[in-house]
Amino acid sequence: MIEKAAGSCAFCGGEIPALDYQEGRASVLSGKACCACCLDSGAWIGSGAKAGAADRIVRAQPRFVPTLHLDLALRLPGWRGALHGNFARHWLDVSVEGLRAVVGRRCAVGDLMMARIRHRPTKQVHEIVSTVRHVQESPQSPDLFVAGFLFANPSAEYLEMFRSLYGAAGILDTAAQAPGKDARKIG
Repeated sequence: MIEKAAGSCAFCGGEIPALDYQEGRASVLSGKACCACCLDSGAWIGSGAKAGAADRIVRAQPRFVPTLHLDLALRLPGWRGALHGNFARHWLDVSVEGLRAVVGRRCAVGDLMMARIRHRPTKQVHEIVSTVRHVQESPQSPDLFVAGFLFANPSAEYLEMFRSLYGAAGILDTAAQAPGKDARKIG
């Protein structure tokens, strides 16, 4: 069975996969549809005042909740990345052109990070240089930040893997096998 988008978020404008509603990650708040990312980040708080068009970041590609098949590690480029370790705390969403995650490091727009995305079933690792597109403090903790990353050089293999998981129209392939219990996370 293939799940499609179940509308768009009233706060960020992104499509909301039907699977998010089924798993309780997306919701309707004050009569407005809210995606998992906006729900987690608290974007719906104070939603009575409408944000201006200048405050929004327009995305060319729809965003999707990462499947259980993917692991994420965000590190500084080069030897500093090995020293400081993985900054990713929670992966919020992914698209062909970038991702959003909660990170345990203060970032500035324009900072470079190395995103390592591992596809568990094939054990294939995609390393993609990313730049910070936007950043805001997380409402859960002052030590955490919600950051958006724009991919600089996604490989053809990554794009093919993304299309095979989400389909050409951005439809999540729910028929794929879930990773086994012995699958390891990268970090």
